[in-house]
This record gives sequence, structure tokens and C-alpha cells, in this order.
Amino acid sequence: MSRIQDESTALDTDDRVGFDPITQTYHTRHDGESPDPLYMTVIKAVSVVTGREPEAMEPLYSHLEPDAFEALMSTAQDGIVHLSFSFEGCTIVVSSSGEVAVEREE
Repeated sequence: MSRIQDESTALDTDDRVGFDPITQTYHTRHDGESPDPLYMTVIKAVSVVTGREPEAMEPLYSHLEPDAFEALMSTAQDGIVHLSFSFEGCTIVVSSSGEVAVEREE
């Protein structure tokens, strides 16, 4: 995973995680055509934000049940579902549209 970072922008060139300096949040989008599940997109985004390898992080399943998470996000029929939770010192907001926002907790 290659990373580019300066004072105003952080970008993971493999997974396209970008930093918005106005909102102080990192953003990425899950590719629904990807063989990777949505929770892997979350893990990769948090890895970019924290600078920690996914293997070094606490398991995501200690914060939410991955299968239930996937089911909730994939079955949102009548509108967009947003789910917010804390993980690895970050607040994560995931949308059923595939958007993932990560903000460092202070």
C-alpha cells in the first residue's frame, strides 16, 4: 500500500482514501463490484488514517458483527442507511451507498 501525505492531504494511492482538510475527515468509497466485503474497505481506510497495518489493529468483529453489518448495508431498500461506530481511535460513518468517512477521535 503506497501512501502520500503532507499537511493538507493524505492519499492512499492503492485504495483511494483522501483527506478533507475542511471537515478533518478521511473519505473513501466501497466498490460494490469488488470481491472484498464492505468491512474490508473500512479496515483499509482506518489503516490509512492510523498508519497501522490491519494485522496490528484490534479485530473489527470486537466492535460489530461483520455479517450483520454487511446484511444491513446491502439490504437498505428505501433510502440510505448510515452506521456510525468507534474503532481504533476513530469514528467511522458508513453509508449503504458505499461511502466511508473516518475521523480521528481527539
